[in-house]
Order: sequence, then C-alpha cells, then structure tokens
Amino acid sequence: MSSIKFPASSNRLTLLDCKTPFALKKLLFSVLLEKLSINLYVDIQNVYNAAADQPAFLDVVRDDMGNPLVNPLDPTQYQTQFINNSAGTILPTIGIIVDF
Repeated sequence: MSSIKFPASSNRLTLLDCKTPFALKKLLFSVLLEKLSINLYVDIQNVYNAAADQPAFLDVVRDDMGNPLVNPLDPTQYQTQFINNSAGTILPTIGIIVDF
C-alpha cells in the first residue's frame, strides 16, 4: 500500500497508519482541506448613496385608458412631459469563492 508524503516536521497520519475507517476519513479530509479554500466577501456599491443627475426622460402624456393626449395648440403633436432621472442606488453583493 502506498503512503502520502508529508514534510518531516508534520505529525499527520499516512495511509499505512490508517487501521480504522475513521482514521482514513480523517486523513482524506485533512488532505482535501489543504487544497480547498473558501472565501466570503461583501461588496457594497455606492455606499454613500450619491445620486448622479442624468438628462430627463421625455414621455407622452396619456389619459386614463393609456391613449396619448393630443396637444391642443398643435393637433399634429402629442402632449409631452419631462420625467426626472437620477441614478444612484445602494447595491449590496454577497459572494462566495471556492478554490480547490
């Protein structure tokens, strides 16, 4: 039966020392944990909630049925309105990185 080589200063088990299934599980688990890393992170974009002013949107005024309203001054055009546009919301992100 082959053995797994560890540094001389290590006092870990080898496959030759595994006489019970529990010892073998402990050895394999410790070998797997050496090559496994789990990183958790939290990223919060726009922490200060700063709002950036953007150009306003131009939209058509609509009635209760959703039909556009005609401009009374010029029947060939619709009534329009400007809608304020400000960008800037807090965007939290939680992440997990697993390397093996």
